[in-house]
Amino acid sequence: MQMGAQRSPTHIMIADLQGSAHLTDLAVAMKQNPNLKVQLNGGFYDLATPYFAAVYELRQLPLQASLEGNIEMHFYMSGHMVYAHEPDLKALHANVAAFIEKTRNGTTGPRS
Repeated sequence: MQMGAQRSPTHIMIADLQGSAHLTDLAVAMKQNPNLKVQLNGGFYDLATPYFAAVYELRQLPLQASLEGNIEMHFYMSGHMVYAHEPDLKALHANVAAFIEKTRNGTTGPRS
């Protein structure tokens, strides 16, 4: 799993999900730290890290229901480089900023 630039003991922004083994590690980390929050951002037309694969993999995590709300997903009308489409760049910025603010305050958004 490649992680985005923002990392702390209580939140992770995932840039790319590649392989179930890494997701198992994520599930273990979330169980060990129930305050861990995860945000997935991706493009609907991303051929490198496909939308449906990311959603499917995260929904298959072996997590208890109480931890499912610690995951939020946002998708944009772009490909792999979400930031190359200006409206999506603005939406991505707003979502990441809101995620950082929510995790700073100890709250989380719903799992989509």
